[in-house]
Amino acid sequence: MVDAPCSGEGMFRRDEQAVQDWSVEHVAACATRQLAILQSAAIALKENGTLVYSTCTFSMEENEGVISAFLKYHSDFELVDCGQSFGRPAFLPKARRIFPMDGGEGHFVAVLKRLSPNNEYPQPYSPRTTSMLDMAEDLYHQLYQIKLNHTIEQFGNYFLLLPKTLPYLKGLGVIRAGVLLGEAKTNRIEPAHAAFMSSKPEELNCLVELSHDSKQIFDFLRGEEIEIQGSVKGFAGVSVDGAVTGFGKCSNGRLKNHYPKGLRNNK
Repeated sequence: MVDAPCSGEGMFRRDEQAVQDWSVEHVAACATRQLAILQSAAIALKENGTLVYSTCTFSMEENEGVISAFLKYHSDFELVDCGQSFGRPAFLPKARRIFPMDGGEGHFVAVLKRLSPNNEYPQPYSPRTTSMLDMAEDLYHQLYQIKLNHTIEQFGNYFLLLPKTLPYLKGLGVIRAGVLLGEAKTNRIEPAHAAFMSSKPEELNCLVELSHDSKQIFDFLRGEEIEIQGSVKGFAGVSVDGAVTGFGKCSNGRLKNHYPKGLRNNK
């Protein structure tokens, strides 16, 4: 979906600044930019993929003009009916306009369909293999009852749970994708706080349940070890009234605290 930046003529009645910013040159510049964005977005579509283009402006240059120019350069796309009756027909078959008297703000919408295969479509994400990935997968099964429906990938000493539908990321400035599962230590992988905070209590194999008014939870939030039932062993989530709050490692009736230092209550 391309909700393109536009001259905002539909906002004239509500925003005085939109009136002040308007000019013929601004409309022409918006149309040029919108066409470039639309052409870039087209690369993301597979065959039979749908591309929705919308604006909140009245000018034909930014609406019907952009779509007409796009179709001129892309014969492998067709304009299809948007399937909505709200508003009124645009000045281009199958596109739609919603004027203020229709209950909108000068909106325009057009739906395009790709007819051809796309050789430029991003390839599926391909994780690297490493000997520690097996350890990361074992850790996942230690922590969770739910089936592994993610890809585990290693970035340096960190292991992330990534969506299986993640596209190829080469060339993109991605700060973080997925959930941090754990960090590699000597001959082991230690689970991360995020691995527990992204889960529900019922999804965890081991869980220590506390009440919000118990002394144990106040001690836990201060980073202290707490006493637990002796039957719980290994890494366990800590939940408070049904909400996961953190985790620790359990043995011999004690929970060694792994609550992040930066989050601890030092009062």
